[in-house]
Amino acid sequence: MVQYSQNGGFLRLILIIVIGLLILGYFNIDLQRTVESTTTQKNVSYIKNAATTIWENYLEGPVMYFWNNIFINLLWNSFTKNLENIQNEQPTDFQINAPTINVSYP
Repeated sequence: MVQYSQNGGFLRLILIIVIGLLILGYFNIDLQRTVESTTTQKNVSYIKNAATTIWENYLEGPVMYFWNNIFINLLWNSFTKNLENIQNEQPTDFQINAPTINVSYP
C-alpha cells in the first residue's frame, strides 16, 4: 500500500497547476484575457446570482436549522460540557447514563 505525505500532495498540486499553465500557454490561451472578458464576467455573475437565490430560497433554512439546533445545541454543547467534566475530573454524560448490571455471586 502506497502512502503519501501531506507535503507530497501539496507539491503534486503545485506541479499540476504549473503543467496546466504550460498547456494553456502551448495552445495560446490568454488566461487573463479570458477571465477579464465580458462573457466570462456575465457567466460568473449569473452563477453567483443563481447560487445566491438557491441558498436564500431553498438551503438557508434547513442548513441553519441543522447548524443551530442540531450541531450546536445537541453535539457541540454536549461535547464541550463533557470536555470540561473530564478536565475537572468529574464523570461525563456517558459515564452517568451508562447502564449498569448488578451481578451477585453465590
